[in-house]
Amino acid sequence: MKVLPLILGVAALAMAVPAEAANYILHFQGRSQGSWKSDPNGARMTLAATSGTTWINKTFTFNGSARLTSTETDSTTNTQSVNYALRTYCGTGTGNTCIVHAYSTGCARVDKAIDNIRNGVGGGANSLSGLLYIEGSGCADGGTDLAEISTGKFTGIIAKVLGVQEPVDKDLTRSSMRTTYAYIHDQIGVNYWRVDGSGEICKRLLGFIKICSASFIGGTDDGVVPWASSAGFSAQTARSSLCSVSDADEQDTSKNVFDKYPNHRTDTYYINCNGTSKADGVTWDHFGVPDVAEAILEADIQNGSALYAHWNWSDAQASDAVCSVTSSCDTAYANTNNRDFGTTYADGYATGATGTTATTSPAWGATGSTTSCAARCGTNPGGSYCSCAAGSAVKCGDYVAQHCDIVNQ
Repeated sequence: MKVLPLILGVAALAMAVPAEAANYILHFQGRSQGSWKSDPNGARMTLAATSGTTWINKTFTFNGSARLTSTETDSTTNTQSVNYALRTYCGTGTGNTCIVHAYSTGCARVDKAIDNIRNGVGGGANSLSGLLYIEGSGCADGGTDLAEISTGKFTGIIAKVLGVQEPVDKDLTRSSMRTTYAYIHDQIGVNYWRVDGSGEICKRLLGFIKICSASFIGGTDDGVVPWASSAGFSAQTARSSLCSVSDADEQDTSKNVFDKYPNHRTDTYYINCNGTSKADGVTWDHFGVPDVAEAILEADIQNGSALYAHWNWSDAQASDAVCSVTSSCDTAYANTNNRDFGTTYADGYATGATGTTATTSPAWGATGSTTSCAARCGTNPGGSYCSCAAGSAVKCGDYVAQHCDIVNQ
């Protein structure tokens, strides 16, 4: 198990450092986020539970949409910059031990900061000997097709998925990340475990036109980032697997993974090569995957297992009446307190749950069947993440195609 050598290593280190040294988990957010986006009720991007351990969560306030060359990434005086944080909590000479969770654009920012730190940019050169490993979720450090659209002619269309164009989009094109910033992948120096899913992201316009982001992205993706990027492949070739060779090969830390940047590897201790959870076989979209990485971190430091929520993109919904065979479907329930990129997140259930959550919409048809989507996945016609096909005799003809099976389970 991945955590065992980690815990033994930390224990050995703790005996050799000053008493004030500590163990930290650093969390670096992504595009359009000014902080780690945890809801006041702790519902989304919930930090790993550290109770009963020696670990301390640390989050930072910086503009996730700023260019990679900004002081948000590298600064000797901005205490919220990624460079400053890594030096302070992971640096050689501090006696600290740290783990990093980088999400989305945060992965590119962490990569660049580490490379700069090792080369003395933003302060003296530092080997970051306290850094144990990095957990990356939905990493955009290999670029994404959507950034090219966002900075090109079709900004208005893709804004429905990503929100308005942000300055960092110019850095997140595949050509920029793999040419201008290709060097930032080479000096990570620790295992860079990566997780991602294949949940689609769709938006209805005018009540009946559905735009799904995956149609703009090459290969399998999480609705925002292609697997060629999130899995750490060194080429932008479209991918249909998060693994280069096999599940076991990704875990072989005695060598680098073939066709991937040094130290980049899919975290197949917890997820399958097809982007599904080993715990329950579900998958996630770009907005849900950081919760999965937090659960992995929690399992690591707790030397056990952890629960996580299945968050999926959805339009807002308060309540609706139960559907019937002859009436329109109701829409998917969502927690309107959790927003990012202008979207809302629909509630799911935690690993190991035996039933559905209280926020799951009342269902017409047997739960888990194609007809159950009549209550869980939209109106007739739509307005939500998945919708029942208007006028369809089976109510939910697009159930599987639109991933209704992973909305509000």
